[in-house]
Amino acid sequence: MITHTLSPQSADYTSFPGSARSLSYYLLCGQDYRQQQENLTPDDFKEIREKEGKSFIDLCLKLLKQWENLDDCLQSSILAIQFPKYLSAAAAVALLKVPLDGLKNCLSQLNEFIQKQGALTSTDISKIAQLFHIKPKRYLILGEVASNNDWEFTVKKLKLKDSEQIKSLKEQAQTLATVEVLTDHIVQASDILGYDIAKLLPKPKKQFTQKDLDLATEQLTRENATLKSEKEALFLRLQFLEVQSTPKLTTEPQIEILEQSETTESVDTLEKQSTLEQFNDDEVPNKEDLSSSSLLPSFIPGMTVKVQNTNLIGKIKRKSPSGWIVKLQNGLSKIFQPEQLDVISQPSQKKNSLSKSKGFGLSPHPA
Repeated sequence: MITHTLSPQSADYTSFPGSARSLSYYLLCGQDYRQQQENLTPDDFKEIREKEGKSFIDLCLKLLKQWENLDDCLQSSILAIQFPKYLSAAAAVALLKVPLDGLKNCLSQLNEFIQKQGALTSTDISKIAQLFHIKPKRYLILGEVASNNDWEFTVKKLKLKDSEQIKSLKEQAQTLATVEVLTDHIVQASDILGYDIAKLLPKPKKQFTQKDLDLATEQLTRENATLKSEKEALFLRLQFLEVQSTPKLTTEPQIEILEQSETTESVDTLEKQSTLEQFNDDEVPNKEDLSSSSLLPSFIPGMTVKVQNTNLIGKIKRKSPSGWIVKLQNGLSKIFQPEQLDVISQPSQKKNSLSKSKGFGLSPHPA
């Protein structure tokens, strides 16, 4: 117990272990606030809490309660620690929150830290103390020896505020135990005394029915179908982008060839029309022959030709179904195939003009 009873408002803190805001400071404040709480009316103490700060007063009262749960040996060991001149409230709470069975080890760790680092900070104290904190228990683990933490958990969960209730529960558990009390005995004793043991045990895992499984399967099936559709759409999109990114082959050379072909065809047509106008009806060549796409030379009436592999020379008169009729120099006319003839010369312009005039019934000489 703290032997100092001075009020924090009137105390000379330099005369106590540590300076202002040391651990002793928080404990003295807690002692003073508790005394005021006992002596003042609830309304008066409420006014003090609002004036000096609710959170700070509650903190000091909590620290004082934790401190008083320690024996004199542990209190002396804590006060022997070389705390920083300014100890934060969070560090003080973290230190006194360490369970009794781990407090000695915690103090040993703090002393080792001081030897290595030379001094402690509030942050160092909080970090080291938190290593020894016990995580809040959520339920009793069956089959284990009942610890103080298990009993505290049971009292808290069952909301046992009367000391007689706690004593009765412990006696009932001891009666059930043969040697030492287990957590199972705490649960059995609580059940016998009519308490809700569901608060002490872990929540049962949810049991899924066949309907739940069917619904889950149906949902997964829908999700898989959606993913499959999205995957297919993405694949098609990638294919489309790949086609779009492929360089297109130019068609300009083809266009030029077509234009050239069309031009050549037009020229050939004009030449054929001009040729048809130059000859008499009996000398007009067959249009079908003129449109032939043969690689052989184009023959026209009046053209001088030579028969291949011979010395025969003549002029083409016209084309017959069997070939070209050629009038030879010896006066005879014979039919030859185009591949048998070689062109020597084109028909003379003068003769063509005369033939044209004759064809229209005009005199070759002006009147």
